Amino acid sequence: MPPRPLTASKSVQLLVFADSGWGKTRLAGTSPGKVLFIRPPVDHTDSVLASDQPRCKEWIVHDWSEMDEVYEHLRHEGQQWDWVWLDSISAYQ
Repeated sequence: MPPRPLTASKSVQLLVFADSGWGKTRLAGTSPGKVLFIRPPVDHTDSVLASDQPRCKEWIVHDWSEMDEVYEHLRHEGQQWDWVWLDSISAYQ
């Protein structure tokens, strides 16, 4: 399949990778619109700026069965979020 314009896609998917402390979570917090962070209990979203926090929510996930619940919720009610960020992927491994 040849490349297509982003406007033809229903969603944008991207991966932001860097070592801890490089500002990935803060960057995600600056996303326009409503933002949902999915994160493990060992991580935190303290780096999200106070001015961005009212648009952001977090869902703390302890294990993969809870991640299945998140997935089902997003499949059925995910349209309320403009951005969904899976934060701290390495902590899920």
